[in-house]
Amino acid sequence: MGRLGIGRASLAYALGSTFAPDAREKIQEGRTTVYARTYDTVLNGAHARTYKLLNQIDPLVQRPDDDDIRAVLGDTSVINVATGDVGLADEG
Repeated sequence: MGRLGIGRASLAYALGSTFAPDAREKIQEGRTTVYARTYDTVLNGAHARTYKLLNQIDPLVQRPDDDDIRAVLGDTSVINVATGDVGLADEG
């Protein structure tokens, strides 16, 4: 376990904030392939997949139709657990 067998194809990603202008997007040598990706590209792709998944899940979520729940979810006050003091969320 954890070993790469001889002749086995391997895939790697080189991540960076930027790459040199002459850097290639894909390098293949033998059965090894290395893709260059910027962090932005990786994060944007992950965000797109997550957004699509959330859009598929959202219609399936049943939200309680209860006045008390709506009141609590809309409440912007904050309770200091240590002191019991109540304040608004936007207070310093």
